[in-house]
Amino acid sequence: MADADTEITANEEAPKKSKLKLIIIVVVALLLLAGIGGAVWFFFLSSSESEVDDVTELPLEEQVVTPASGIAMYLSLGAEFITSYSTKGGRQRYLQTELSVLARDQETLDNISAQLPLIRNNLLDLLSQQNYDDLRTNEGREALANKLTQAVQEVLLASMGRPGIERVLYRSFVLQ
Repeated sequence: MADADTEITANEEAPKKSKLKLIIIVVVALLLLAGIGGAVWFFFLSSSESEVDDVTELPLEEQVVTPASGIAMYLSLGAEFITSYSTKGGRQRYLQTELSVLARDQETLDNISAQLPLIRNNLLDLLSQQNYDDLRTNEGREALANKLTQAVQEVLLASMGRPGIERVLYRSFVLQ
């Protein structure tokens, strides 16, 4: 009788395992069919043709490069500028900044390189006259950038006959 009980429990476990296998196989088959169906729909039945028809070609015009509309060129104004200045309370402060210029033609960059000692001198003079309270704000730094741009443009105007650069850009700006 013990053998009969063992045979019954063995027979009961066998159908559970085969049902689990059957369920896993059915689920995998359904996922595979869903993936194939999605791929077929995406590649063959999507409406990509109507999107392509809406695109119109624009004729390419020859681009005229002038100093005002040329490619942006940047030139570093050498090593960083370090200058000291006093605050209203008489405290000594330091400003360290690295500057670059934005120009649109190589002639301007060559002229800046030739006039670099004079440009650096004028910029250092201008930087040393600044007020700490003004430089702490974004508006003060923008105003200083505009003054620096005007100083460089004055030198280029005297040597080239035109301002040459669009603006002076900060590469770093440290107040201490």
